[in-house]
Amino acid sequence: MTKREEKFRKKERQLEDEMSEREKLEKEVDRLTKEVSSLQSLSKRQEQALAKKDKQLQENVEEINEMKRIHEQIFNLSKMRAAK
Repeated sequence: MTKREEKFRKKERQLEDEMSEREKLEKEVDRLTKEVSSLQSLSKRQEQALAKKDKQLQENVEEINEMKRIHEQIFNLSKMRAAK
């Protein structure tokens, strides 16, 4: 082989290595993009679930406060009746 051919072969191998590395990196980028998308979707679902739980908690607190008011009214009525 001549020096020119050797130089050409070396450049060809280098180019093939670079193309192979680029393909690997592109696959990794695709995989990471999918993973990020999946995590964003999961985060959004968790956020929605948390908002729903917060709403339920607020409704429960309101219901408990209403029950306390009713309980206090009953207690006051019974005190008034006992005082008569």
